[in-house]
Amino acid sequence: MRQKLGQFRAVPRFAIALGLVGWIVRSVDISSVSRAIRTAETAQLCFGITVLLAAAASTVFRLRALVGPGLSIGECGRITVVNYFLSQVLPGGAIGGDAYRAIRLKRTSRSWPGVLTLITIERVIGASLILLPAIFLAIRAGVFEGRATSFSGVGLALEDRRAWIAGSIAIAALALLGVFAACHGTSRLTVWVQEVLTTAKDVSPQRYGIVFSLSALFHLLRLAGFLLLIDSLHSHIEVGEVVIVLALNVVASSLPISVGSLGVKEGTTVIGLAAFGVPTTTGLAVAVLDRLVLIFVGIVGGLVFWQDLRTPGTATPANAGREAE
Repeated sequence: MRQKLGQFRAVPRFAIALGLVGWIVRSVDISSVSRAIRTAETAQLCFGITVLLAAAASTVFRLRALVGPGLSIGECGRITVVNYFLSQVLPGGAIGGDAYRAIRLKRTSRSWPGVLTLITIERVIGASLILLPAIFLAIRAGVFEGRATSFSGVGLALEDRRAWIAGSIAIAALALLGVFAACHGTSRLTVWVQEVLTTAKDVSPQRYGIVFSLSALFHLLRLAGFLLLIDSLHSHIEVGEVVIVLALNVVASSLPISVGSLGVKEGTTVIGLAAFGVPTTTGLAVAVLDRLVLIFVGIVGGLVFWQDLRTPGTATPANAGREAE
């Protein structure tokens, strides 16, 4: 019954993905996209794809630095490629990939709070290194100047929106803590908080520095890869503008509304690049090439995942509930 329910929940994501892909195909001339890729500077195009692959590979070393010596670099590589498979190919999205990582890291004698803390630390550091610069560049470029967002019929200035967002996050966090306390009791909540703080303290400043540096390297490689692809397609864009587009990609990829963010990520890339003067044909070509890189890494992860399924006792999302108990 639970398996059928999970399959049913995946149907809307497939529908959304197909709808978004259909909208993109109708909005952009696909033959022009194919022609743009064929007439691109081959050497620069291949170099850009290689740089994007290097960015994906850097996440292996970031996970190894965060976890510490308790996990080999080979195991970190297996976890990372399967994470790409589950998050970019299957309907689970980022949540499915992180669930698999949590299960595998749990096997290194860590508690669930400790495992979730490590994944959260990696997510927060990685996202902040691209979102904060993008927000700064957007504000400096005057993207938000003279604009107001309407919410329930009330016009909100920029300062009011910031306060509203911060208050909403605080209220949501308190609500989650309240629900947890009501379900498990305050003593269980106290234990979880203590384990989270202990895990965060156990990560040495040196390891935090390495994770920070590798996260910065990941975004710099992604930035360089996008610039190379755009240049190879005979278009031009400023570095700061690509940073904003990549930040939008991060946000779009985190939304669990599509299969592997298919359509969402591509639409964000096309619209974001078009906002800075890049033709929609070039934008879609870049999005397609970026997706092909992710699919390639995901296929490798799928092969590893298939091997894990054939290995008795290997942790998979299917037995996550049993391990959590």
